[in-house]
Amino acid sequence: PGVAAGLAISAMVAIVPPLAAMVWLRRRFGAPWAAFGLGALTFVVSQFVLRLPWQLPLNAYLAKHYGGDQLVMGAWLAASALTAGLFEEGGRAVMYRTMWRDRSTLGGVSLGVGHGGIESITLVGVSLVSSLVIYVLLSRGLMTRIPADVLPKVEAQFAALTFSTAILGGVERLAALMLHTGCSLLVLEYARGHGAKWLWLSIATHAGLNGVVLVLVKLVGAWPAELALVVLAAGVLALALRRSTQAR
Repeated sequence: PGVAAGLAISAMVAIVPPLAAMVWLRRRFGAPWAAFGLGALTFVVSQFVLRLPWQLPLNAYLAKHYGGDQLVMGAWLAASALTAGLFEEGGRAVMYRTMWRDRSTLGGVSLGVGHGGIESITLVGVSLVSSLVIYVLLSRGLMTRIPADVLPKVEAQFAALTFSTAILGGVERLAALMLHTGCSLLVLEYARGHGAKWLWLSIATHAGLNGVVLVLVKLVGAWPAELALVVLAAGVLALALRRSTQAR
């Protein structure tokens, strides 16, 4: 029951806060729905169309042939963090230069929430809901369509879960939503004509925080790593908001 509750909480955190943030920004400040939609489109194109189709197969290949080589896999994790920053922040820059011409802080926040929101819902929220359903069915002996050679692996993954590890997905999504919003505001400074340094700063911030959390997981464990990510992402968002509202 604890694991099921943890998965359910993580799923709700991955899905509800992004949608709630959109509704609040719309009702409180009149944020245009188009901004959320274009932010979501930026993520879909930068990740689903341009990055993941080659990144996932390459990851599987390297894991199969070089999974035991820490140097190769460490370099690959660093490269993955960098490409995530390049593709997503580059995508934001293109969106600002083409389809979204509003240079207001509200517009930048809305694009960031749309971008981070669709990532949270599609990549994490849906997956967690599926995991919860499978977990409950397996625990009641009702899941019969999993292939026999796969079932032991699935059961082993679930057996390793606890309530505290199951809710980590939700904690990570809150941090990611703040990071995406902060980075959207950093790229907005570039779009406002304040120099390419802001675009490179957003890329470095995005890639850097991705890399930092991977290192911290190895050094101090998942929970301290994710809590550190929350603090760092909140700091990025606070500083980006301050800059955006003062430098317009």
